[in-house]
Amino acid sequence: MGFRIIVAGGGLVGLTTAHILSKAGIDFVVLEQHDNVTPYLGSLLSIMPSTLRVLDQVELMEVFNKYSDDIRRMHLFTADTAKTLRDETFLLELMQADSCGHPVVMAHRADIAKALYDSLPEDVKKHILLEKRVTDINVLPDGVEVTCQDGSVQKGSIVLGADGVRSRVRQMMNRLEKGDPSTEKVEEKSPYVSSHRLFFGDVPKLHGVEAGVNYEGLHDRVATQLLVGTKRMWFNLYEQLDTPTSDHIRYTENDQHEILEKWGHLFVAPGYQLRDVYERRLKDTGLINLEEGLVDKWYSDRIVLAGDAVRKLTSNAGWGYNSGVTDIVVLVNHLRRLLKSDQSPSSEALKTVFKQYQADRAESTHITYKVSAERIRAVVWPGWLQRIIATYIMPYVNLGKLDWIMRTRALHRDSPVLEWLVEKNLPSHRIKYKQYPQLEE
Repeated sequence: MGFRIIVAGGGLVGLTTAHILSKAGIDFVVLEQHDNVTPYLGSLLSIMPSTLRVLDQVELMEVFNKYSDDIRRMHLFTADTAKTLRDETFLLELMQADSCGHPVVMAHRADIAKALYDSLPEDVKKHILLEKRVTDINVLPDGVEVTCQDGSVQKGSIVLGADGVRSRVRQMMNRLEKGDPSTEKVEEKSPYVSSHRLFFGDVPKLHGVEAGVNYEGLHDRVATQLLVGTKRMWFNLYEQLDTPTSDHIRYTENDQHEILEKWGHLFVAPGYQLRDVYERRLKDTGLINLEEGLVDKWYSDRIVLAGDAVRKLTSNAGWGYNSGVTDIVVLVNHLRRLLKSDQSPSSEALKTVFKQYQADRAESTHITYKVSAERIRAVVWPGWLQRIIATYIMPYVNLGKLDWIMRTRALHRDSPVLEWLVEKNLPSHRIKYKQYPQLEE
């Protein structure tokens, strides 16, 4: 058997991995525990310029353009009165025209999941297996065996855990690291902690709100958000929890009604309160805890992790999917270099690659984690200091520009691309990217 990657998780990162591996000519299978990879979720996806570069390389730009809208302006106001705090286009214009070339875009998560799957060639779709919940991993000297709940077994060279916040692969990897092969135990305590929860949904575009605008309502311990596309809008309400928790909580419909009763009067945009947009919702709404945290070790022997399995970021900064894609780019670049010289790499050779992969991602991961943590607390004010900064300093001092220069510009500038694939549609840009494709002769 040649080199084969068993990917656990058929979400957005798993489906993007399928595109990348098929372009790399690396054999793989994706194991998804649910009965489909395109569930309807009434939530938004932000796509950064660095990710658009990679999507261009795997020939997905046309597909993504069909479903996405640019974010061109931010309008911040007090959530209880809708009084404008500041209105800015500067940072978004700077990111696109002056620096990155590509804009920041937004899209419906379900649309992107469907687009990622539908755009796979038919012979590649056969590698996406549904209702395959991983229950056991057996690491052998020269490969791995993955057992699923239905009794089926997949054999491969490595396991890539792209299976999210409550990653089964991560749990099994940790048990194997401790010399405990049992898979029948209670799930491990989450490495992530939730300090906020999110109430979200989508509605048709309404009169009086401008497409391409990110409206954000700021308040003590709660904030609203409305992102407006050309045909659809996405609303979010972020609420600080009384006590941070690592527990996985499944909220009920009654919990959602309590949120609406408590905060329905808050504005999500000038002229619209939360209750107004809720009444116009397209489908079911959601209520989830927003986990935050970083995992110390991303690999063990022939197992390696990516995406939400190694980091969880709060959603309003928009880095979650993008960070997962960058993980896969770095990992596949390393693996492809290794496989050019050795089609059957040893466990030690693979561990060396995995160690370098984590090291390469360390600095960016810590920056995105910090940026995301600060972002939610800048709008969901945990105390008087954040209220003063947002109300009396930010409208007059461009801290966003300073942050771009000192920190976030590097996230875009230093983000890698696939080394071996042409980048056809990179717009004119001033930033000197750290990496451009190095096409082979």
